[in-house]
This record gives sequence, structure tokens and C-alpha cells, in this order.
Amino acid sequence: MHIAAVIYLYWDYAFGPATASFDLEMPGNAATAADWLRASQEPLRTVLAELADADLEIPRKTNWGELWPCHRIFRTLINEQVHHGAEISLLRELYRYREWLGSQRAALTDRRSRKVSARSPAIKGLSFINALVRSSR
Repeated sequence: MHIAAVIYLYWDYAFGPATASFDLEMPGNAATAADWLRASQEPLRTVLAELADADLEIPRKTNWGELWPCHRIFRTLINEQVHHGAEISLLRELYRYREWLGSQRAALTDRRSRKVSARSPAIKGLSFINALVRSSR
């Protein structure tokens, strides 16, 4: 939902009436959120299709009042979507393999059979991953 809200705000200030605020009505479930994200991208696609290459240098307003070249607004929104998409993918994979990750930690920390130090990079990495998985529940 964060991604869609950011897209709507950037579009509104750069290409629309510059009246939107962070008080956007949020969807109530995952299916509606996915539809909202897809719908948020449509106004930007329309604007981008109508721009000439030279238009990408035109300064546009941001929701905090700064002027950015049009291409920077598109680049920022693309980076935002890639960034959050990667986070979602990582959390999905960690959640999918949470039982396996837990069993690997147990195998590594069984000092009677392996003598692995709690300071080993593998233990530290698994501790970090387990903390991420627990916090995503």
C-alpha cells in the first residue's frame, strides 16, 4: 500500500492538481491493495506515453515543494517499486523456508555433535534471518 500511496502522491504533485495528502483511503485487504497498486500506475503510464524525450528535463513539483526534473520522478518511483518488491520477495522466501532455516540453526548449534561456535558467521546469519521471519508474522 505504501508503494501505491507514494505513486499517487508523486503523480498528483508532478502532473496533477497538487492537492493530495498522506490522508489517502487505504484498501482493506490484499486483493484490493493489489488492484490499488495496479491502478496507481495507470496515470503515470498515461503521462509517460505523452511525454517527448525533451519533456523529461522539465522541472516538476514534488509533494514536499522541491522541483525535480521529470526523469528523476520516474526514476525515483521505479527505484521505490524495485526496492519494496525486493523486500517483499525476500520476506516471502524467508517465510517459505522458515522451518528449514530453523532446522539448519538447530543442526549448527548442536554442540555435542558439531562443536560450532555461537560466533560463527553461519549462526549469526541464521539468527538475523530468524529474527526477520519472526518480525514478519
